[in-house]
Amino acid sequence: MKKTKASSNNQHRLRLLFLIVASFLVCFIALYGCYVYGLAGFSYLSASAYLGSFKNDACAGKYIFVHQLPPKFNFDLLRRCETLSYHMKDMCVYLQNDGFGPPMAENSSIFEAGSWFATDQFSLEVIFHSRMKRYECLTNDSSSADALYVPFYAALEAGRNLESQNTTVRDKAPMELMDYISSQKEWSAMEGRDHFLVAGRIAWDFRRSIDDDTYWGNKLMNLPQSEQITMLTIESTTYHENEAGAICEQK
Repeated sequence: MKKTKASSNNQHRLRLLFLIVASFLVCFIALYGCYVYGLAGFSYLSASAYLGSFKNDACAGKYIFVHQLPPKFNFDLLRRCETLSYHMKDMCVYLQNDGFGPPMAENSSIFEAGSWFATDQFSLEVIFHSRMKRYECLTNDSSSADALYVPFYAALEAGRNLESQNTTVRDKAPMELMDYISSQKEWSAMEGRDHFLVAGRIAWDFRRSIDDDTYWGNKLMNLPQSEQITMLTIESTTYHENEAGAICEQK
């Protein structure tokens, strides 16, 4: 069936609205404040009319369903944390404290005890997943969820293989993930458009467009299923409507 201009515009607006909501949730749940670059023009959307009919439900519009992925996509990576980087012998120290890393100089007069951590720049997905487990508006019913979270540790997985000279090795886990997610019953409701994924690296690490061993990155964000999912990264590109960068600062 040929899409009309109106239906195309509606889909575009829905995706932008979903990006805004998902970006807010990432920062809110991780206990950060943040600016979502690329979406500033839509920051004045009012939700008052939408929320007016849900006054009796504190979680209205905020219900999240979390996919229970096979452990190879997240927890197994933590168990093998010493293998996650080409440049470090061991990433394990930076994944303690739910991804925040080791505390910084608690006996220092500069840092308040328990407030500052030596956090690795690529650990956002671990921090977010840990916070999500304690999120008050989780639901086990995907049909009542406002968004569905895919807890894939994309940055940790990519870090093991980004310098491999074999694109098949780099793409193996992303392709397996998308095949798995798109085969689940939760996917079929909106063909993945209600799903979001948090990746703790820059978007270009996941946007290789050519199957050439000399090109950088894997193709997680260029797979067909990925085009349906909202992707939140530590730094986004500027021309993909399903992608946003959550640049956060601690409050």
